[in-house]
Amino acid sequence: TYLNSLLLANAIQAIGTLISTQWVVQGAVTPGTLCSIQGGVKQAGNVGAALWSFMLAVHAFNLIFLRVDVSTLAKWITIVVGWLAVVLVVIIGPLAIENKARGPYFGISGYWCWITDEYPAEQTFLEYFFEWLSAFLSFVLYTFSLLRVRGNLIRDINGRWRLRFVPRGESWQLAIGRDMIDAAMVRVASIVVWYPVAYTLLILPITIARFASYAGAQVPTWATLLCDVIFSLSGFVNFMLAIITSRMFPDFRALPHFATPRRGLDNSGPGALGITPFML
Repeated sequence: TYLNSLLLANAIQAIGTLISTQWVVQGAVTPGTLCSIQGGVKQAGNVGAALWSFMLAVHAFNLIFLRVDVSTLAKWITIVVGWLAVVLVVIIGPLAIENKARGPYFGISGYWCWITDEYPAEQTFLEYFFEWLSAFLSFVLYTFSLLRVRGNLIRDINGRWRLRFVPRGESWQLAIGRDMIDAAMVRVASIVVWYPVAYTLLILPITIARFASYAGAQVPTWATLLCDVIFSLSGFVNFMLAIITSRMFPDFRALPHFATPRRGLDNSGPGALGITPFML
């Protein structure tokens, strides 16, 4: 469900980008209804992608780290509230922030239509902020999930958390504390951690180009367009990662229920101190 919302947001992004073909045909970006529509669509797609990328990370964290699966009703409520929040972020500009002194909220912004340059704070905090916050928090959640299922991040029988690392040749020590679920989800966690990495790499070029332009630098046309093309690949990248991830999922019918709690690791046991394998 969250993945479907993310892919829908990516589709909205693609629609916003496709509208630019009209400007190519005309040979210029012109203000008007279509321009305003493109501005709203691009913001909705970008904010939606940021939101659902983060929610996908939260969902994975709940399942892999916390082993808590929310109800179907809660998921649908989250989806409805999430999309309403995206709509609110988009409409708050023209309805509550726009004023005559600064002109239209959505309009010409470089080589396409978006939030105009008369609203720099809104450009930053009603879009870029969400994108980078999503990328950062998602990376943190996925990293913690990966460390948990690998056995690097453990909780002992006294309830204390501990982070441990072992040499590459002794990684078998980490497997001692894994149960069936963690052992089955290690490969999945190692793939999903690339979602925020890919997202960051895709938004980085256009962010640099935009902020360089704000600072007064002359960004070449080809560089701006290339950055936008790279950013527009987010839907394709997410789709490919989704396919790869789906192939990594184990047969859940052969596993205990995800709500099965992990056992605490005894600090005095071999799983905590390490043991030497028997060698002939």
